[in-house]
Amino acid sequence: MTRRTRRRAGRLGLAVALVLLPQLAPVTSYAGPAAGTATAPAPAPATRPSAPVNDDAPAQVLVTKLAPRAPMHPQEFFQVAGTVTNRGSRPLTGLVVRLRRGDVLQSRSQLATADREPPATSHVVGTPVDLPVPELAPGAKTTFDIRLRVGLLGLQSIGVYPLKVEVRGRSGPESFLGPLGSVQTYVPWFPDGPPAGRIRIAWLWPLVDQPRQGPRGGLLDDQLAGSMASGRLSRMLRAAAAGQVGRCDDVAQGPVGATPRPSTQPCRGESVPVTYAVDPDLLFTANTMTSPYSVRQSADNNRLVKDTAPARQWLDTLRTAVSGQDVLALPYADPDVVGLTSRDAGLADDVAQLRQLGIRETSAVTGQTPLTSVVWPPAGRLTRSAVETLTSGGATAAVVDPLALPEPAADRNRTPDTHAGRLVTTGLPVNALVVDQGLSNLLNPRLTDDPGPRLVEQRWLAETAMISAEAPSVSRTLIVAPPRRSDVVASVAAYAMFDSGRLPWMCPVSLAQVAAGTEACLGETAQDTPPAQTAELDPPRPGDPTLSTRFLGEVARLRDDSAQFTDEVLDPNSPEIGVTTSRLLRARARAESSAWWDDASRGQQVLGLLSDDLADLRGKVHLEVSRRPVTLTGATGVISVNVVNELAQPVRVGVKLDARNRARLSTAETPVTTVPANNARQIDLRVTSQTSGKFAVSAQLVDRNKNPFGGEVELVVRSTQYGRVALAVTGVAAGVLLAAVGIRITRRALRRGTAT
Repeated sequence: MTRRTRRRAGRLGLAVALVLLPQLAPVTSYAGPAAGTATAPAPAPATRPSAPVNDDAPAQVLVTKLAPRAPMHPQEFFQVAGTVTNRGSRPLTGLVVRLRRGDVLQSRSQLATADREPPATSHVVGTPVDLPVPELAPGAKTTFDIRLRVGLLGLQSIGVYPLKVEVRGRSGPESFLGPLGSVQTYVPWFPDGPPAGRIRIAWLWPLVDQPRQGPRGGLLDDQLAGSMASGRLSRMLRAAAAGQVGRCDDVAQGPVGATPRPSTQPCRGESVPVTYAVDPDLLFTANTMTSPYSVRQSADNNRLVKDTAPARQWLDTLRTAVSGQDVLALPYADPDVVGLTSRDAGLADDVAQLRQLGIRETSAVTGQTPLTSVVWPPAGRLTRSAVETLTSGGATAAVVDPLALPEPAADRNRTPDTHAGRLVTTGLPVNALVVDQGLSNLLNPRLTDDPGPRLVEQRWLAETAMISAEAPSVSRTLIVAPPRRSDVVASVAAYAMFDSGRLPWMCPVSLAQVAAGTEACLGETAQDTPPAQTAELDPPRPGDPTLSTRFLGEVARLRDDSAQFTDEVLDPNSPEIGVTTSRLLRARARAESSAWWDDASRGQQVLGLLSDDLADLRGKVHLEVSRRPVTLTGATGVISVNVVNELAQPVRVGVKLDARNRARLSTAETPVTTVPANNARQIDLRVTSQTSGKFAVSAQLVDRNKNPFGGEVELVVRSTQYGRVALAVTGVAAGVLLAAVGIRITRRALRRGTAT
């Protein structure tokens, strides 16, 4: 992306951010007077706490401002502000807030351990600050604001420092002063200034759901509307749409009367390239929902939904957000590429079809030309056949789960670059780009006691600082990509994107640049990269998530039936054939989705609906025959059957008779006949009977290649004439009878002669 393109993207994104950021931002602008003054805000009215009562740690601390996010000079101001809520059952009195600092952490593993086992914070920072209320009733909330200079934190060597915000006071009638609650965060420190080597962050942002549309267009449930209105998909989209704009860091306010240090660091708020990885089936379904749509209530009952606002607004926001950004179209419905390309499944061709369908659908809905140089298979281990099939359209790079590659033999104390090497394939080599799962998962951590979005964001940027501190002079590239169907706190993700474009040890780059090996920070020249080494895939293992062999076998059967119907039965000159073919392909793609790894029963439901729909379509082309016996009064005759076409498009079929015993009946070959839409046509079959009698005959439709189509229909044929075989048999029998009579006469004559 050129500098001019980035500026244009920033201007476009700014319009989005002006609308979205007020909904995202945590309270970071509070800048009240220094703690302890008479004009401090009054506490909020007492209400029942929404969280469970906790008398062990009744003071719940929420930090809403920590600035600067990464202090760089001892004379800078440092500000920590937020709220304290009494979630206990007794009033709190004599409340003070203070900061405590722990010893420096110097590796990502130490940082992870500190999350699980909070380290000692034995260094008291500054002077405790009194809260502006004499008593805090149960459920009541008040504010705090700590301001000091960075030098008082006592930061020395490079790394990340634990920082505890602690509330002390008295709970109820107890007379002793003690800790009532705390929250832990981290402060990065680079004593020698910004590191020479910067961490280049490429953002890959998934907008993926599970298939929710049936083969005939109706939705299986209405959960998607809520997700787009205010749920997970809304948060994912709003976060990226706002975060890509860029924003400077918050300014810390100092103690009253303190002289601020002149700033030497210019405001950095670069726009952030974001690659939106979209499931085209989600876009197709959302587009369906922009008009009144039906939702399945039961097998025989649908409900019409007229509220189309969630889908329309979500798609409008998406189209605005992706303007000037890259869009990566996943294969339609995000299929299980490893399962489909396995030797036993025989469904590898579907992956290439779904990739092309995904590109077309994404372009049609977003108005953007999708990025085709990169593929992103579902998480987990990969096979060579899966990579080759995905990249057969010309992609030169694949974003992979770290699990897909053997653990690197490099220094385990240093985070590896995303460039893991080249995967050997039968085609062109494919660059393996590994996702940094640690950074990606921190956008939505699973916490037992939520510290609030501001400190979750601070934990994310502390991780990036630790990566930089591992080798301050070495530049590396990392890809941040949340799991496909994950959720995020919108403000956390948006502010993390801001951080990648404003903090001194990071810069944002585009995924397309990373795939080409040309990524560079703004104002820098792309570095020459050493020759890529070969990367080997870690083979799949038993227990890896995949669709079952039995499930894929049923999919393969339905694909064969579908291909016969669309390719060999429907009239190829019909304008409707493309719609039917696409409809069945979409329905099969939804059955092949990797979403069913975690929801096999829903996958079976989708597969069953496809089976029913295909059976219904095929069943609308069928034979009708008379229930009465068909009488042939000569050696040859005609049997008439009706080919009924209840479809809204023409078909081309033939009819085949099978008399079970071919010695009795023979038929001339019947040419394939076109049957118009919603019509029937009589087919006359000329037959030759070689014997008389009554016998069963089966009739069956055949496709253009004379392969059987549909079930057999039985009719009864009665022949009243002798054929050549019957006459020959009769003649032979008469001859045998005459010979026997002659022998008997001769014997009698001989006996008479002997007697005389």
